[in-house]
Formats: sequence, structure tokens, C-alpha cells
Amino acid sequence: MTSLRPVLVAAALCLAPLAAHAADACFSACLKPRMAAPDVDDQTIREALSACRARCEEATRARLVAAGGGSALACAPSPLSPGEFRKVRSASPSVVGLAGAFLWEVDNVLPDKVIRRVEISTQNMSLQEVAMTAAGIAPPGERATFLVPHVGDGYPAVRLSSRVVAIYACPAR
Repeated sequence: MTSLRPVLVAAALCLAPLAAHAADACFSACLKPRMAAPDVDDQTIREALSACRARCEEATRARLVAAGGGSALACAPSPLSPGEFRKVRSASPSVVGLAGAFLWEVDNVLPDKVIRRVEISTQNMSLQEVAMTAAGIAPPGERATFLVPHVGDGYPAVRLSSRVVAIYACPAR
């Protein structure tokens, strides 16, 4: 059990930014108890990340439909303008890499758009550029977690080279 202690401490430090902004955010509230389990390993962490993201997205989807915003779920998302991209990127906390997963809690500061997808660029094990996407639902004024669960973790530079290159959204109404 002693060998897991550094892993749990590292996981707690990596997740601190996720909980710092909104202590009661759905994703953070869901993930915190799962990370406290004594048998946490990378696969368990990735499963917990995916389960919490799905649970929170389901709640957001239901809330959006109940508020009459269901059309934002049916449209084909289009890329944000460079100015909108910068607004969202600067309003949102930094991305987090954990257990081979890419996480970004996005604060949607755009009053007229529902953010639906985030695209990242990274490198594969052959150091070739690849694009990966994370789907989600971030209504105006809300925060949502976008997750890519299997980002290459072989070379340290692969993990560090991952970056957000595009954000896609639909009209809010």
C-alpha cells in the first residue's frame, strides 16, 4: 500500500485546479470520493473520469432540454471565432493531464452559444501530430468537463505537447 501513496498525492495535486474554482461543481463532486479509494490505479482513474463526465453531461443535457435549449443538442457544432476562442480559453482553468487522460473544465462565457466539442492536438508515439476531440455540453454561464481518456503517455514530450486548438459550439436557442 505504501507504493500507492505517491500516486494518490500526485493525483490530488493534479485535481486541485479542478476543485479550486467551484467546490460544488458536478465533476469535482463526483470524482473526489472515487479518488479516495485505496486501490486507485491509472485504469481506475480513467474509468472514474469517464463515469463522472458522463453523469454530469446527462444532468446538463436534461437541464438544457427542460429549459427549451434542446436545439443546441441537435445542431452540427461549428468552430468559434478566434476572439470567442480566446475568451473561453482565458476564462477557463488550465488543462490537466492525469493517468493518460486530457481534462479541461471549460467555463462557457459566451451568452449565446452552447459549447459542444473541444479539439486538441498532440503527438502519437511516432511523434506525428494527431487531433483528438472531446464531446460535452457547456451551456452559457456554466462549466463542463471535456475529457479525452487515452492521450499518449509514452514520451514525456507527448504529454506536454497536447494543446487545445479549436472549440466548437451551437447557437443556444
